Amino acid sequence: LKEEIATCLQICRVKNKFVNDKLPKHIRTNVLMNLALLYPHNEEEFKDSGLTGEFDSLMAGKCLMVCELQITMEDFLLIGRLSHSYYSITRVKLEDLPNFLLTNCVFIKPNLDEKIPSVVNELAEKKDSTHGQTASLVLPEDWNVTVEELQEWLGKRGYDIVKSKP
Repeated sequence: LKEEIATCLQICRVKNKFVNDKLPKHIRTNVLMNLALLYPHNEEEFKDSGLTGEFDSLMAGKCLMVCELQITMEDFLLIGRLSHSYYSITRVKLEDLPNFLLTNCVFIKPNLDEKIPSVVNELAEKKDSTHGQTASLVLPEDWNVTVEELQEWLGKRGYDIVKSKP
């Protein structure tokens, strides 16, 4: 993090699962960052921080806590929500299943009408609106990589290469 932007945060660790070839593809869904939240270094930073009370010079720059920031794509969140709808059912004992399904309204509403989990509707709407997702990749000019080499590298990692139409 650039000091002039986030003086109160310090990166402790970054784990980029998107590009970790050692992980199975279904695990490559996010970037994990451990960030240390630091006490403001001076009175000016303290005022800008929104903290209450008075600046304590003995605490200046000390770590207050470490937290984890997870960066992922919206599609992975939708998939997680969808699987959670069904996962909660698998945890119920067989003898409790009828009661669970009726009281939790997973697939039916209290009036016994069919209920489709909201995430299923969201996925259907997204599919209708996007017609397949694409990504563009812009490389720095000083990269000495041919398009063919890049396509081969991406192909080995399971990415489909589709040439765009002009």
